[in-house]
Parts: sequence; structure tokens; C-alpha cells
Amino acid sequence: MDNREYLESHPEYRSLFPTQEMYEDFVRFMDLDEDGRRIYFEEHKAKLDTMSSEERKQDWNNLVKGTELLIEFAKEEIPKLAYEKKMLEASKKQNKVTWEDIRKKINNIASL
Repeated sequence: MDNREYLESHPEYRSLFPTQEMYEDFVRFMDLDEDGRRIYFEEHKAKLDTMSSEERKQDWNNLVKGTELLIEFAKEEIPKLAYEKKMLEASKKQNKVTWEDIRKKINNIASL
């Protein structure tokens, strides 16, 4: 599954991007290797240089809004992920039967 398919399968992530252009740029960026990302930044810098001050202001506002959306998303999702991880770890520990557990069971049965 590539990045686009992954994002499309999780529509809640789409809301992290204030504009469609930011979403498309992110998907493109994630699919690039290191050289491709360097070229992307050079292209983006050249694009910023050609923008009017109003366009740059709007671009900055979109970036700030995207960051705010990511922070709000993280506030909700990180605790959920941490809880899920703890639950998985706890279930793994509970499913491991040790020799000590077996000896205790045998002693309990023998004492009856």
C-alpha cells in the first residue's frame, strides 16, 4: 500500500491538511527519496520567491493551521496509541506461561 492509498483509507488524516494542494504535496513528498526531497524543497523555495506577499501570507497561514490541526490530532491519538500499546504488552505478559506458573498449578492440585 503506497502513501496515497494509506491516506485515502484513513479519511480522518485528510482533515489534517487545510488545502488540497498541501495534501497533494505531502503525498508527493512521502513518495520521494532523499534527492527527490531536496529537489522538492528547491522547487518550493523558488515557488515562494515568485509569490506575492499576500500569497506568502496565505501559505504561511495554511502551514500554521496545518500544524495546529496536527497538534490537536496528536493530543487525541497519541494517548490512544499509548494505551493500545500498553494493553498489547499486558496481554503478551498474561499469555506467557512460565514453569513457575505450572509448578504452582501442580502444587495447588496436589494440595487438594
